[in-house]
Amino acid sequence: ALFFRRDESPYTVLEAELRGVDPNASYQCRMSADYTEPEWQTASGADLKALRVEVIQKPGAVLLEYRKGQ
Repeated sequence: ALFFRRDESPYTVLEAELRGVDPNASYQCRMSADYTEPEWQTASGADLKALRVEVIQKPGAVLLEYRKGQ
């Protein structure tokens, strides 16, 4: 998922509900606002369905990579 913040936006936090996520499953995920590759972390599907994303830069973007756990 890719989250954007426009140049004129006063909002830094977005509350996103990812579709197609199983709330009972476990997911591997990582979030990046730059070109680094952070470590994968484990999150529940319920957490991803009520996700808070902070985009500090104006304009800016945050990339969320996630995959269902084994």
